[in-house]
Amino acid sequence: MFTAKNIAILLIVFFIFQYEAKCQQPGEISINEMNFAGKDSIDKKHNSAFLDGKDDAKEYYNDNRAFAISFLTSLLLPPVGVVTTIAISLKKPQIEILDVPNKLLLKNEDYTKGYIHKAKSMKALKAWGGCVVGLAFFGFGFYMLYGIN
Repeated sequence: MFTAKNIAILLIVFFIFQYEAKCQQPGEISINEMNFAGKDSIDKKHNSAFLDGKDDAKEYYNDNRAFAISFLTSLLLPPVGVVTTIAISLKKPQIEILDVPNKLLLKNEDYTKGYIHKAKSMKALKAWGGCVVGLAFFGFGFYMLYGIN
């Protein structure tokens, strides 16, 4: 019979396996590197500056405030945490705080669009990660306090 404790453990194990499945071993081809029919048409629309901006965002964008804010709000007030996470996910990063290797690159409009495009998706992923972790901690704490039997 499934109890709340067993379900909580299964959910935690499920999230751990999902995270491990997304980790990539050296030499493996990621899903993003595979050539799908739609991907080629999308990349042809953008020039090399756009793609360079996306690559630099992968390497240099490290703003962890989205994770922290989503985690704290989800931990303290879960409904507010979900709303906050949605708001953070929809807002694009501020240009002033972008960690670009060379600030002169931001003068190129295509480079900036590519960087912001990738940084926004990374920010949204971090925000949802913080929300999930905050909700998991909240659920675990709730279970420990009230013990659903």
